[in-house]
This record gives sequence, C-alpha cells and structure tokens, in this order.
Amino acid sequence: MTLDSDPTGSRFLIVTADDFGASDWIDRGIFQALETGQISTVSALTNYPRAADAIGRLRQDYPDVGIGIHLNITSGPALISTNNLGILGDEDGNFLGLRSLLVQIDRLDMVTVTQELHSQIEVVLNQGIEPDHLSSHHNILAYNPALQNVMISLAKEFNLPVRTPVAVSQTHGRRFGYARTRRRAIRSVVRLLVQRPLLAFWVLPGYYLRLRQSKHFLDVNNVRHPDHMIDALYGMPTVRNLEHILEHLPIGISELVMHLADDVDDIPLPEGIETNGAADRPDERDLITDGTIRRILNHEQINLVRYRDIA
Repeated sequence: MTLDSDPTGSRFLIVTADDFGASDWIDRGIFQALETGQISTVSALTNYPRAADAIGRLRQDYPDVGIGIHLNITSGPALISTNNLGILGDEDGNFLGLRSLLVQIDRLDMVTVTQELHSQIEVVLNQGIEPDHLSSHHNILAYNPALQNVMISLAKEFNLPVRTPVAVSQTHGRRFGYARTRRRAIRSVVRLLVQRPLLAFWVLPGYYLRLRQSKHFLDVNNVRHPDHMIDALYGMPTVRNLEHILEHLPIGISELVMHLADDVDDIPLPEGIETNGAADRPDERDLITDGTIRRILNHEQINLVRYRDIA
C-alpha cells in the first residue's frame, strides 16, 4: 500500500494498542503509553459495557489518536439480543469462546454475525467518531471465506482499512530468527495437539492457506491494509527482541500490534479475555513508556504513521 504523505525513508510503522475498552487494567496501561505520543491507534473491543465511556474519554484526551474497532465474536457479551444469537452465544448472551466457536464455525449464520458486528461499529459512530480501521479479535474474520467476506463487506461499507491477516512470523520467519517465531508456533501446535486433538484436527489443516487467501481477497477487492502485521512480541517483551524486530522490519507499511496493561498484583481480566500472555502486558507497555520504541524508531529511521496515512 502507498502513503498519502511521503515521509523520508522506505519503512513505516503503525503502533496499535489492542483490546482497548475491555478492562480498566488494560486501558490504564494504554493511556500511560499514549502520553508518549508513540501510539498510532487503538483497536477497541466495543462489545464490553465499559467501552463506550472509555472511547469517549480517549477521544477527548487524545483527539489525534486513531480509534479502530476490534470486531469480536469470541469474547465477552454480545450486543444483539440473546434471542437472535443462535449458536454464536449462550443463553446469557455471551460469546461461546474461541475454542467452542471453532468446532462449529462453518455453521454460523453470517446474517447474525454481520448484525452483531454492525452493532459494535455503531458504538463508535454513535459518539460522532469516524473509525480508524477494522481488525478482528483472535483474527477470527480471516478464518474462512464466509467470515472473510463479512470483513470485506464491512470494510467497503464504511470505507475503512483493515488489519493484514497474515503475520510476518509466517511470511518472514527467517528474518525474525532471534524472536524464535517458528519455535513458538511449533510449541503452540504441539500443545493444541496434546490438549485438544479433535480441535487441532478441525482447525490446523489449511489454516495458513486460509490466511493467505484472506489477504488475497483484500487485495482483489481493493480493501486498504498495511503491507505487514507484527502480531506480538512473540512472548518475549524485551528491549533486545523489539530491537531485533524493528531492525529487520520489511520495506513498506507494517503494523506492530501491542498488548498493554498497568502494573498490578492480581490480573482483573473480564470474562472472555484470555490470561495467556497477560503477565507480559506491563512489560510491553514499558517498552513504550520508557522511550525504547522511540529510540529504536529514530535509530532505524522508521517513520511512525497511522492507518489514515494508507492511500
């Protein structure tokens, strides 16, 4: 993708704070990072009850920061009526969770999914805010062609760019050797095979090809997206790892997706937000608040940009 402006250099980075609006613990860490001016955008989980007020405060205090919508059908409460949820949620109106959803994902009613995601976008629109981008929690809208089409339809309807569904750990594995991306991916696959063999049999075959297909669909439908997505610090939120990732950043527009939170002894996560990796969130925040990311960007001559810069 190209840029509306033409900053000096050939590598550009969008820094995104994910999961905004789901938890006060998460939001406090994001607000601390926003003080540095090194956050391009947040991606908000607007289905959580506290999200609307948090988004209002964000817009008031940081009007230049983009607010994207982290479209969600796997965690927390649904916004549409329980009577309309079908297999998407339980009798209390909560989403079933990623693992339960995956085993029946091909049976989802796309009309219901679209209705729910419309409601999540309207949380931002109803506050007079123009959304910055669309992404999907757990990358779920890249999972199969039906969900991919929902994402494309929403992106075109609201004229919004979307997150690239394929991570650089999959497309540039050798480039990021220090980050041990391949080793971590193999451990995750082995863990799933051991703990949930039936789910692994259902999910894993063809998964990477479906992600590549999703990116191809974005291109052929002229949906704007960054060239690359760095989905996490790969379980290693260290200065050295961030240096390695940004030193090896590919040419083009990349998005670094970060998961931030405040320092606490007990992790008060809401229902549906996974605890895996939660302990790393304050460390990821520190990489922004202590000036590390600013120093590396300056040293590597990487330009901090926003989704709105994608032409």
